[in-house]
Amino acid sequence: MKAADPNFVMGHVISNGLELIGTGRSPLLDKDLEKEFKVMSDLAKTQQLTEWETMHAAALEVFAKGNIPAAAEMWEQILQDHPLDLLAIKLAHDSYFYLGQQTQMRDSIARILPYWTPSTPLSRKPLKCLEGLYMGHLSSAKVPNSRPSVDRSVNGGGPEIAPAPPTSIHSKRAIIHR
Repeated sequence: MKAADPNFVMGHVISNGLELIGTGRSPLLDKDLEKEFKVMSDLAKTQQLTEWETMHAAALEVFAKGNIPAAAEMWEQILQDHPLDLLAIKLAHDSYFYLGQQTQMRDSIARILPYWTPSTPLSRKPLKCLEGLYMGHLSSAKVPNSRPSVDRSVNGGGPEIAPAPPTSIHSKRAIIHR
């Protein structure tokens, strides 16, 4: 992506986000990754971006500085307006994993799942993955009768379970400074 269009901010966000979340590398310790983040940050400052793009870049920078709870909250804000945003889903979910917040992992998926239907374009495989994640969280939480079904009334009807209640990560802040 970055090679195809070096000025595409979201290409940098996706690349840096997956690198940061998936490898354990940190721009605080890795000079090459620090340069990649600077390029992303500079591009974000010099281009006219949508609020969605700006929030993604900002959340990633916050995560990279060690404030994982604040980054997760920013990705949750993105998901309020863009519940089909797979990048925000992945980054929020992985952030909660790193923080050991199983309830937030489950509830984050539960909040967006009603928006995913078999008729959502390109949703078949992601929907199955999201339902699997949710079912796994119900199972690990030992929720009785945890066969997943989802209230899809938010976009036109469907099966039955109420979405998870909104949760706040404010109560479990663990800001990590290096």
